[in-house]
Amino acid sequence: METKVKKQSETETNELAILLRTTPSNRPVKGRTMVYIPAINPDTFLHLNWWHDSCRLRDYSGYTGYNLFESTPPRLEWVEKQGIKYEVAVPDGKIAFNIPYWHQKTKELNEQYGIKPSKRHVHLGLPHEMNDRLATLADSNGVSINDYIAGVLQSHLKLSNK
Repeated sequence: METKVKKQSETETNELAILLRTTPSNRPVKGRTMVYIPAINPDTFLHLNWWHDSCRLRDYSGYTGYNLFESTPPRLEWVEKQGIKYEVAVPDGKIAFNIPYWHQKTKELNEQYGIKPSKRHVHLGLPHEMNDRLATLADSNGVSINDYIAGVLQSHLKLSNK
């Protein structure tokens, strides 16, 4: 008797990934997923990739993408202990450095799971006074701080290239 295998939709695959990837022992040696960890960043999904217990978390909610914990990347076990609320499988392959792809994927997952990014989210490690000033400027322009900073940088780069 021949068994037919039903091809899973992306949603079914994502739900299965969430169920399977809940403990370090269930993970393959190497991988990449999108995770929502409110204890690390309540405003957005993060890109998680790992190799054994080494990992990187990247935030692509802005247009540039950046590594969290750049100077001292956390261990995978520590990241998992922070409480992964949602974890979604993502494609592997040559899209690793495709920032627009990851930005769009982050946006889609945030919308799908009802995560509303705060306009006050700042990832630059700036003093609180600067964060507050940037938040005020961003609010007055109706954008997030990340988008405000990206816009200022883009304007600056255009001016400096003239």
